[in-house]
Amino acid sequence: MNIFKILNSGDGRLKEPNLSAFLAYLLNPKADHGLGSDFLGKVLQVFIDEHAKGSKEEKFLQPLWSTEETNDEEEDKPYILDMSINSRFNVDVVLEKALRKIEENQEEKEEESRKKGKTKEIVDIIIKITEHKKTGKEDVGNLFEKEEPVVLILLENKIKKGKKIREQLSQQYEASIKDLPNRMPEDEWFKWKKNICTILISTGEKEICEQFQSFKNPKSDDHLEKHNANSIHLSWNDVDVDDSYEQPSGSIKRILIDLLKENMDGTIPPINTYALDTMKALINFIEDDFRSDADDQQHGGKKGKVIKFPSIDALENAIPTLFTSGMWELVKQTNQQILKVMEGEAGIEEPRHTEGHVIACFSKGKKFASISKKSKKAVRITYAYRTFYDKKDSPENFELLRRFLEKDKIMIQPKMDHWGYFLEFEENSDPQILANVVKVYYELYKHILSLKENNNP
Repeated sequence: MNIFKILNSGDGRLKEPNLSAFLAYLLNPKADHGLGSDFLGKVLQVFIDEHAKGSKEEKFLQPLWSTEETNDEEEDKPYILDMSINSRFNVDVVLEKALRKIEENQEEKEEESRKKGKTKEIVDIIIKITEHKKTGKEDVGNLFEKEEPVVLILLENKIKKGKKIREQLSQQYEASIKDLPNRMPEDEWFKWKKNICTILISTGEKEICEQFQSFKNPKSDDHLEKHNANSIHLSWNDVDVDDSYEQPSGSIKRILIDLLKENMDGTIPPINTYALDTMKALINFIEDDFRSDADDQQHGGKKGKVIKFPSIDALENAIPTLFTSGMWELVKQTNQQILKVMEGEAGIEEPRHTEGHVIACFSKGKKFASISKKSKKAVRITYAYRTFYDKKDSPENFELLRRFLEKDKIMIQPKMDHWGYFLEFEENSDPQILANVVKVYYELYKHILSLKENNNP
C-alpha cells in the first residue's frame, strides 16, 4: 500500500499543496515524526556546502553551523547544529503564507495593483529560525523582540514543469522585503533582510534549472526586478548528469534515503514507525514521477503488472532513452559476462529484464542481485537481501559483504540504504567487474542460507 498513490487515484489528485504539507511536516522539528531537526538540517547542509566560504563571520547561516576536526590536511568540515525543541534555536514552519506585494498604507498603489493583477504572493512554505539569546531574565514582547534572527526561508515547491518560475521566485522575494518590514520594528527588520533565502524544490528539468540560475545570478543586462543570491535548488528525484547546465544541488529523495539508512544504522534517534513507512512511500512516489496506481498500469510499473522483456535487446528497443548508448553497451556486456561467471551454478535461472530491474538474477526463485538505473549514465547493483534474511541482521551481513568483495579483490566500498546493499558503476566501467560483483552476491547469498540452515536444523 502506498498512501500517496492511493490519494492520487480517481478524481482525487495529490497536488503541490498536499506534498508541501508533508514537506512542512518533515521540516518542522516540533512535529511528532521523531526526526527532530534532521531533515531540516540536511536541507540546510546544502546551503552550508555551497555558501560556506571566506572567514567564519562572513559565512551564510553562521549561527547554525560549527566545524568538526578532520584528520587530513583539508579544512574542517562544517555541519549543521541541532535545532530541535531543546536546542538554543526556535523553528517556526508556516504553510501557504500570503505576503503583500506593496508597502503598507499605500491605498492608491494597492488599488492600481488590483487592477493590474493580484496584490499578494503565496509562498508554499516559510521557515523562520531564531536563536535564543540569554539576557539574564525572560524577555517580554513578541517573537522578534525576544529572539535573535537567524534565517527566513521562502520555499517554493514544484512537481510539474513551470515556464515562469524565475518571475515567481522574484515576486515572492520582492513581496517578502515589502511586507515583512510592516510586521516588526525597523531595527529588527534590518537584521532579517540580510538573512532571507529561497529554496526551490522542482522536478529538475533543464529549463527550470536555467530559470533558477537566472534568478540567483542574473546577468548584468537582466531586467528581473529582484533576485536572491542566497538560494538553492533541490530536485525531488535524482537527475541525470548533464554538464551543459547548472543542475540542482541535491534531491529530496536522496535526503530521505540517507535518513532511512541512518535510522537503520542507529546513528540518529528512532523515527516514528508511521513516519518511517510514509517516508518510504514518498520515495516510491517520487521514483514513479508522482504517478498513481492507475498511471502505473499505463507505464507497466504496477506491482504484478510489470512488463518483462525476453532480452536486454528487447528492453533497449522498447525503452531506448532509459540509458545513453554507452551505458546500454555496458549493460549488455555485463549481462553476457554474468551468464559466463554463473555458468554451472546449481539453481541459477536466466536473468530477467524489466524497466525497473534491467538485469535481475535469481536462484531457485529467490532474487539475490539486481542491476537498476541510477541515471542515464550509471547503474547500481543491489544485493537483494530482504528476500532471505531479516533486517535486524543487516549490519553483520553488510560486513560479510565487504569481506567477500575484498576476498575477490573488488576494492569498491559498498553502500547501504533501505532497499539493500549496493555498488554504483558508470558507463566507462569494466563489465567483468560488474559480473564479478553479481557472483560475489551469489556466494554471500549461499553463505547466509547455509548459516540459517545450520541454526534451524
